Amino acid sequence: RAMQPHLLFVAFGCPKAEKWIAMQNRELGVPVAMGIGGTLDFVAGKQRRAPQWMQQTGAEWLYRLAQEPRRLWHRYAMDLLTLGRLLPQCLLLRGANDPLPAPQDGVLDTANLRRVNSALIAQLLPHRRHLVLVDPSRALRRALVWLRLTDEFMIAPDESAARRLLFERAAEPNAFETGAGVLQWRGEVTTQTAPLFWDLTQRFVNDWGVAQRTLVVDLTPVRHLDSAGIELMRRARDFARQRRVNLEFRHPSAAVGQVIAMAGGIP
Repeated sequence: RAMQPHLLFVAFGCPKAEKWIAMQNRELGVPVAMGIGGTLDFVAGKQRRAPQWMQQTGAEWLYRLAQEPRRLWHRYAMDLLTLGRLLPQCLLLRGANDPLPAPQDGVLDTANLRRVNSALIAQLLPHRRHLVLVDPSRALRRALVWLRLTDEFMIAPDESAARRLLFERAAEPNAFETGAGVLQWRGEVTTQTAPLFWDLTQRFVNDWGVAQRTLVVDLTPVRHLDSAGIELMRRARDFARQRRVNLEFRHPSAAVGQVIAMAGGIP
């Protein structure tokens, strides 16, 4: 932070570099951060590049595996498994797509989308937090299931149900106490909402920390958590520890639990 660089290259290796950048980039404020893997080893002459023919045919990974089998075999094995899972998705989402209709006040009729490709999904993703998909077609549902994005979107059977869902989401409180020493977070814990959750959690710890040494934050209704949410959880736990209180985060959904696990947990 003191040097204020324009470019930051992280050589932790994959996927450590990507996870570190995702967790720290907002705090560092660096315009461009990039994981460069073992590039420095090659530049410094510590590792040798594969022969030119292997580079040109996409077989350099075999050369690297032969150099460092103990370190790389597990990574490449997992890559092959992931490739096997992604290949059907690539085949499914190829080709042309139907034009995406214009949403009406946060409601999008998707019943007539017969052809769905990756470009169409990319159009939907930036709006997934504020858009309700009405009666998704079979093709769209299948694509969302393949991409594991079903839980990322609000889905309703008809327009009236979509309007009710938008109203309920708008009126949903960020957090409320469900019992003695239990605070329930709700909705989405993101860069935009983190200050609200911090104020509520700070007040909760101050109010209940005098009488109870273990407090609980229930994550059951949390739909989405980003790196700002992870940072908030760590900050809240540190705040509680300073007051000799153990703050536990319980019952995250599968999606939220995966985000926490990828961030290395909440120590």
